[in-house]
Amino acid sequence: MMRSKSARLLAAVATVLGAAALGLGRYVLTPGGDTVPPNVAVAVFSYVVATDGTGQPLLTATGSRLERSYGPDVFGRPGPWQVTLFDARGAPIASFGVRDPRLIELQGNPAREIPASYVTRPAPVTWNLVVPLYHGDQRLPVTAIEIRAGDQVLSRWGAVLAGGSYAAGGQLQGFTSLPP
Repeated sequence: MMRSKSARLLAAVATVLGAAALGLGRYVLTPGGDTVPPNVAVAVFSYVVATDGTGQPLLTATGSRLERSYGPDVFGRPGPWQVTLFDARGAPIASFGVRDPRLIELQGNPAREIPASYVTRPAPVTWNLVVPLYHGDQRLPVTAIEIRAGDQVLSRWGAVLAGGSYAAGGQLQGFTSLPP
């Protein structure tokens, strides 16, 4: 039975959020193989996120992988941290915001006009960031990915291409962590 693209995306988001809440390091996004077009893939970056003595975030990359899968529809989404995808010229081609994974939301009480608030987790947390490498069913020519909190670069990744550049028909093999 073939599910619609929106049903697959919803299942992917539910799977990712459920796995993150349980602290699982590996999770399934959506079925791969023949059910996903060849140009559709996501990069999954794994981190340990801690806080330095001044309250600034410290990201330690623990791994990355490519998955031939649909991912969450995130492009254009706001957030205090920005994830930006760059092409070979260094020009941004897509971006989206994410919440700081160190924060826990404390629900407010609208009846008493008490807004929601956030507290920072005292211990380091594990975090998996899923980055779609496609728009529609078209592959994006991503050569670098950067995560920022305001002006601070938290993490950078460079694409590893086999067979030359995208223009020369090169295939994305993965990403390598770069100094921020």
